[in-house]
Amino acid sequence: MLKNNLFIFVLVCIVVVSCSNSNKRNDDTTYSNSHKTSSNSSRWIDTLITRVANNDINIYDPDIFLKNLINDTLRINELLKYSTENKNFSARSFALNLLGKNRRLNSDYSMSIQFHKQAYQAALLANNDYLEAQSLNLMGVVYRRRSAIKTALEYYNRALRVAEGSTNSDNYMQKSIAISTEGIGGLYRALGQYEEAILFYKKSLHYEEQLNSLLGMSINHHNIGKTYGLMGEYNSALYHHNQSLEYNNKMNSVFGMAICYNSLGNIAMQQNQIDKAYNYFVPALQMAKQVSDSTYIINSCSNLGWYHLKKQNIDSTLFYLNTAIGIAKRIGYKAALLQNYNKLAELEQLQGNYQKAIEYFKISDTYSNEIATEKNKQYIADITILHDIENHKRTIDQLEHDAVLNKKMQTSKNIVIALLTLVAGILIFLIFQKLQAGKKNKIIHKQKENMLNMQLKLKALQNENLTAENKQREAEKQMLQRELKTKEMARRNEIKAMQNEIDHKNRELATAAAYAIKKNESTYALLNSIGKIKKNANDTSILDKLKKEIENQIDTEADWENFCLHFEEVHPNYFKKLKEKQTDLTKNELRLCSYLIMNLSDKEIALLSFSSPGTIQKAKYRLKKKFRLSANEKLFDYLLEI
Repeated sequence: MLKNNLFIFVLVCIVVVSCSNSNKRNDDTTYSNSHKTSSNSSRWIDTLITRVANNDINIYDPDIFLKNLINDTLRINELLKYSTENKNFSARSFALNLLGKNRRLNSDYSMSIQFHKQAYQAALLANNDYLEAQSLNLMGVVYRRRSAIKTALEYYNRALRVAEGSTNSDNYMQKSIAISTEGIGGLYRALGQYEEAILFYKKSLHYEEQLNSLLGMSINHHNIGKTYGLMGEYNSALYHHNQSLEYNNKMNSVFGMAICYNSLGNIAMQQNQIDKAYNYFVPALQMAKQVSDSTYIINSCSNLGWYHLKKQNIDSTLFYLNTAIGIAKRIGYKAALLQNYNKLAELEQLQGNYQKAIEYFKISDTYSNEIATEKNKQYIADITILHDIENHKRTIDQLEHDAVLNKKMQTSKNIVIALLTLVAGILIFLIFQKLQAGKKNKIIHKQKENMLNMQLKLKALQNENLTAENKQREAEKQMLQRELKTKEMARRNEIKAMQNEIDHKNRELATAAAYAIKKNESTYALLNSIGKIKKNANDTSILDKLKKEIENQIDTEADWENFCLHFEEVHPNYFKKLKEKQTDLTKNELRLCSYLIMNLSDKEIALLSFSSPGTIQKAKYRLKKKFRLSANEKLFDYLLEI
């Protein structure tokens, strides 16, 4: 009897161990298959995946191997396919970011954004802080190239929050912080907040100096120099641009040197050293063509167009500006189209082709409106996508958590069942020794029935809980979608109404000015014609009377009041602000200031005020002295800041 008891006890223990280890054997099998697949893959992929897993590879400042890989889409797609098949989300995120950078370098910004968004989603699934920050930073770079300031700022700030909130503090995470702060600095510069921009640039420079990154230091010195240039602090700007150029020479970076030469040329133009600027712009264009970077080819052509415009070389100006416009249209670079059409309008004004100038200004205004509309649409769409990606990540995390819990529950259930089986076996054995076969079978049947009822009740309770949770999640999802849709529609309507109002007021002001100029020009022409007829006429009394009547019809005050009405709508309280800043301005000086704000030429102002261009130039000189402006300061820039 003792032997029988021992036999049954050993048998049940074997069942318990078998049940508890069943899941472990399945996991081991999965790992074995994965390892076998890995051993069959290319050696370079294994090496790269190991580097990605150890955060030992830098896409921001790539080594020679990575530079070559970025330009080889076939190998990148091989890595992407392998990582997808093996569900290696970290490697998948890195491969998608490589494809995104490849597309950005080829000026295909739309595809670049799509790849980086997929990379961010894979990084979330991998729960990899470094790759999350990397993907967000690279999206910020692309949107910054497209001048989508709000969207770029959103991505850079998200990347910075991820990096600073991470427990990972190695060099690559520090590099991510440096990239984010540099990007945010660039956006503040684009918004005209130059002091804030310099603070972020210097913070980024500090990280790059700690990492001893020549590329990072050259980029930040260049950006600091560009910001000082915008502030008019040219000596500081030149210092930082030359520092950047020195680092680019050390790296032998043709692309970096092209950027530096363009910036040094811009400073020279601002200092009116036009020929010196030309000596920078020409090699900058050659270098941009050498590296085939469309964006900086456009910038270099635009700068050379600016130079020839200053020199009044009409044919050369048209050649470079139209070249820049052609490339910008091909890659969809609307900010460059806006800038270069403005320069074409300025060229036509210089030649006296005012109708053509107005046409170019209208084209420029169209691109300006499209840029503003696209920026706001993209910002709303991207925030929605980011929200969806993060919701998807939370859903997957919850499902994985539930799977782990279910696995644990199943293991516990197996153990409980095994223990119950052990107890039942012992009880059955004892009952078998004491009771007859019929009584033993009755007890066993009753125990099985009770166990089945317990299992059915437990399953029913689990189903009820799952149904309630699903209903609650669906209701929350629908409510969030309605809120997002309502906010988006309200924002679109508000932007459209504001833009329509601005366009309408600008058209009224431009029409009023153009009408006054045309009317006065016609009046001058008529009076000159009468003067010529008088020289050949015997009786000039009728002509004198006609001339007197025409001069009496000239009502400059009425024209001025009509002009003021439209001007105040576009520039509210401008005259009030001007008088507060300079209390002794005369009425004619106020009138001259308003014409200058509209960027009218001396000839156009002379027509509006019935005086000569020389008189206007003298009036501008007296006005500049009254405002106490230096020789280098521009009257137009000063009036525009009021």
